[in-house]
Amino acid sequence: MRAVQFILCLALMLSVISCEQESKDPNDVGGLNKKDYTETKVFGYVNRDGDMVIEPRYSRASESSEGFALTTFGYIDHNGEVKIENEFLHAYSFSEGLAAAQPEGESHYGYIDKEGKYVIEPKYLMAQPFSEGMARVWSANTSEASQGFIDKTGEYVIPPELEGIEYYGGYGNFFDGRALVAKTTNSKDGSMIEYGFIDKMGTVVIEPQFYEAGHFSEGLAAVTFEHDGKWGYINTDGTIAIEPRFDGAGVFSEGFTGVNIDGKWGFIDSVGNMAIEPQFEGAGIFSEGLAAVKVGEKWGYIDNNGNMVIEPQYEDAGYFSEGLAPVRF
Repeated sequence: MRAVQFILCLALMLSVISCEQESKDPNDVGGLNKKDYTETKVFGYVNRDGDMVIEPRYSRASESSEGFALTTFGYIDHNGEVKIENEFLHAYSFSEGLAAAQPEGESHYGYIDKEGKYVIEPKYLMAQPFSEGMARVWSANTSEASQGFIDKTGEYVIPPELEGIEYYGGYGNFFDGRALVAKTTNSKDGSMIEYGFIDKMGTVVIEPQFYEAGHFSEGLAAVTFEHDGKWGYINTDGTIAIEPRFDGAGVFSEGFTGVNIDGKWGFIDSVGNMAIEPQFEGAGIFSEGLAAVKVGEKWGYIDNNGNMVIEPQYEDAGYFSEGLAPVRF
């Protein structure tokens, strides 16, 4: 599936709408696999002044969500204390009070509460975090499997009859009342997959027509109509809001999004005006007033005026959430 290309970059689930971007998306609550716990360099957590708050000791680490951060050791609090031991083959950050998790030795996902207890028993072959009261789940352990949406009781709200989209983070879930849906058309030249959006009733409200598409955030979603085509943004009615003219495009957050022009990343505002000129090798999302940017080979943080407030010094850097950001040395 091409709906969104992703890179699982150093334990952070980074939504990437261009293979060149490293864009940290607060709506994509990342998951950790035990098979990924092989990094020699480690993550710690810094505050907005760049001070180390939790010392580097995690080979994998996610941004904080609802008081917990998901790490190699399990779910930790803001002091680095383990609150839920890592007894999962695969787990996701908390969202709306629950976290999707796959127990070790099991083939199915369920959902745990903040005490680590399963409130929805493992019965889904793939599952995503909750968003807007619903979560996307898979009927089989493959991205091509039919999919549906459940509520917090585990009951289907939208039956598992949707054509499959790939399984990454929470990207296929509902944002701004819209969720991605795929449509495959077969012809003598082969099959073609196009993407559109459904509402919470499962009704198609934006017809599949995009070669690639991201999820909605702040009323806009990045789309492209053709392979290697330019990226633009649509609104929730499917109308073009920002004309396609970018080589890569990110997700809106705090009124800005990263865009790529001729290999460099900058930021535009919600009407498409360039707010921070393209100058970076990579760009994250704005969160708590700061955005991670890549200068040369290192990551640092800028404010929304483009001023560098934490100098580039990290191998990787996540977005700020609840006053902390995971960074790797």
